[in-house]
This record gives sequence, C-alpha cells and structure tokens, in this order.
Amino acid sequence: MENEKAIPGGRMDGSGNREVRGTWRFSGEHPLFVEHFPGAPRVPGTLVIEAMRAGAEALFPGWRVLGVKRFRFRHFIEPGEYDYAFTPQPDAAAIRCVLLSGGRRMAEGTLLVAAEPVRGEA
Repeated sequence: MENEKAIPGGRMDGSGNREVRGTWRFSGEHPLFVEHFPGAPRVPGTLVIEAMRAGAEALFPGWRVLGVKRFRFRHFIEPGEYDYAFTPQPDAAAIRCVLLSGGRRMAEGTLLVAAEPVRGEA
C-alpha cells in the first residue's frame, strides 16, 4: 500500500496505526471437534473471538479488551491454519480484527479496549 512503512512486528500506515499480522492454527486433534460437529468439524465462534482477544492483549501490551463490537462470521471456520490481522484504532479505543484463509475474509470485527493502569497508578 502507499504510505506504508515497515516496522518490527507489523506495518505502519500513513496515519501512524500499526498493523500486526500473523498465523494461527486451530488443531483438528482437539477433543472439541468430536462433537462440534461429527464428520464436519467447525471452530466455534466463541473460540475465534477468544483467540482474537488473547492475541490482541498479547500483541498490544497495556491494552485490555473490554468488549466486542460487530463481529461477523462470513464462512464456517474449519480446523486448520489461518492468517490474522490486527489494526489498532487508538482514537476509537479499538482494535480491528480480521481472520483470513487464502486472502478470503472468514471473520472480522472490532475489539473495544482500554489502557491498563501502570502499576503504582490508580
């Protein structure tokens, strides 16, 4: 994209927002998939959102996820490997999340965040 700069752990667009990309694997070996669903395993939406929450809090230290806004699942998510992209939106106190498979958007939404107080402050 135009106006992007390479930075460690992601890219920065012209607005100064840092985008972080990576890959997740949802293992089909997990016992959950025996029942969800037999013969056609699907990753539960709650598991995808929890992975997004945990990933965002790990990648953006000092931010805590407070809620979810407009999360949309465009396709069933089967066990396997997926790409993700997190784009912080500090002015909106949010992180935009996208889960992709072969460039195809599988799920996307926004996590609402707040800065964690630094120890000793309150």
